[in-house]
Amino acid sequence: MKTVEEIRQTLRDIRVYYKRPKTFEEGAIFFGKPHPIVATAKQYTELVENAPKRLREVYESLYVQGNAQKVMAIDLKVTEKYIQILNKRLIVYLQGVVG
Repeated sequence: MKTVEEIRQTLRDIRVYYKRPKTFEEGAIFFGKPHPIVATAKQYTELVENAPKRLREVYESLYVQGNAQKVMAIDLKVTEKYIQILNKRLIVYLQGVVG
């Protein structure tokens, strides 16, 4: 089982990947194989598809779109603290389902 910190680091890496997917694709052409984060991002996205709706929204907004928690809170008209709570729930969910 991955630790909470390992899940957080992976989510940070996924966020970087989604900010610059072409960089990772071009690197795959240059090095002849895809960067490991490409497969990890796909795996996490598939795992989140089975998560509760709010957790899917958190993953999409914070890690795929790259929004800050404050931006997401404004978009949903909730407090930033609530987004932090949802993010922690997402991490716990992923910890339970990641192999």
